[in-house]
Amino acid sequence: MSGFIRAIASLVTILVAGCAAVMPPYLGNPQANRRFPPGEYVCYTASSAESMADAEVRAKKGVAEQVRSKITAVSKSYQRETRRGGEAAYSSDDRVVVEVETSFTHAEMIAIDPGSCGRYEGRYYAFAYLPKNKFLALAASEYKKDAIPFRKAVERAGREAGLGGFATAYATARAQIGKMRAEALAIRAVTGRPFEAFDKDERDWEDLLSQRSERLEKSRISVTVEAVVGQDEARALESKLCTALGALGLSATSGGDCQNGLLLRVKVSHACRAGSFGPDCSLALDAEIRKCGAENVLLRADLSAGIFRGSSTQTEAKALKAAWNSVNGDDLKKNLRKSLAAVLPL
Repeated sequence: MSGFIRAIASLVTILVAGCAAVMPPYLGNPQANRRFPPGEYVCYTASSAESMADAEVRAKKGVAEQVRSKITAVSKSYQRETRRGGEAAYSSDDRVVVEVETSFTHAEMIAIDPGSCGRYEGRYYAFAYLPKNKFLALAASEYKKDAIPFRKAVERAGREAGLGGFATAYATARAQIGKMRAEALAIRAVTGRPFEAFDKDERDWEDLLSQRSERLEKSRISVTVEAVVGQDEARALESKLCTALGALGLSATSGGDCQNGLLLRVKVSHACRAGSFGPDCSLALDAEIRKCGAENVLLRADLSAGIFRGSSTQTEAKALKAAWNSVNGDDLKKNLRKSLAAVLPL
C-alpha cells in the first residue's frame, strides 16, 4: 500500500508542476512581446519581490531611462556631426545653443499593460510601454508651438534695417531654436527617424547666424575707459574690453576716435573699506553705449556686476591694485554679452 501511495503522490506532484504558470519569454526580453512591436513601442519589464505596484514603478522608470539614453546618444551624435561640418556661422558662444536637453519630460505617457504582467516564482513582473506615435503627436505639437515665434522672429530679422531691431528678433529666435532642437532630437531618438520640420528651421537659423555675423562685422566699436586713478590699468582695461568684444564677433578698437559705428565709454570708480584683515576695494565699471557723434545714450550698464574686488593685509593701494587685477576677459565677455544684447545681436 505504501508503494501505491508513493506512486500517487509522485503523479500528483508531476501534474501540479505541469499546471504551474510558466513565465512568458517577453518578461525577460520585452521585444519578444508580439503585441508591442519594437518599431511602434519602447518597452521595459521589471520585477519586484515586494509588490506589483513596486514592479510597475520600476518598469516605468526603465522605459523613461531607456528614452533618456536614446536622447543622449542622438544628441551627442548630432553635436559631432555639427562640429565635423564646420558650422562656420556659429561662434564659440553660439555653441550653447547646440547643447541639447537630454531629460525626458513626458513620463505620464508611459503605461502598464496588465495582460503582460504576472507573478512567477514568488516575484511580481510588470510590463511598461511608451507608444511612439503618441509621443510623436505630442512632441510635434509642442514643436509647432515653439516654432511659431521662431519663424516670425526670423522673418522680422530679415526686414529690420536697424541693428537694434535685428538684435531683438535675433534674441527671440535664439531662445526658441534651443527648445526646438531639443524637441526634434527627442523625436528622432524615440521614433528612429529625423524630424523633417526641423531641417528647414535649422537652415533658417544658420542663415540668420550668417546675417548676424555680417552685421556685427560692420558694427565697429570704439572703446574708451576713464578712471580717476590707475591710468595704466585703464589702458589695459581698454585692451581687455576690445579682446572680449572681439570674442563676441565684434570689431573693436581702443581710444575713442569714433567716426562710424558705436562708442563704448566706461567710467571706472572704486570704493574701499576696512576689512577684517586689511582694506577691501571694489571696482564699478559704468558703461554707456551710443552711436558715434550722437548725444543720446542707447544703453547704460554696469559691467562689473560687483565681482571685481581685491583685498590686502597691507595698504589700500595694494588692495586697489588687486581689484584691478581681478578684471578678467571671461567675466568681461559674459557681462558684455548680457548687457549689450539689448542693442546688439549677441
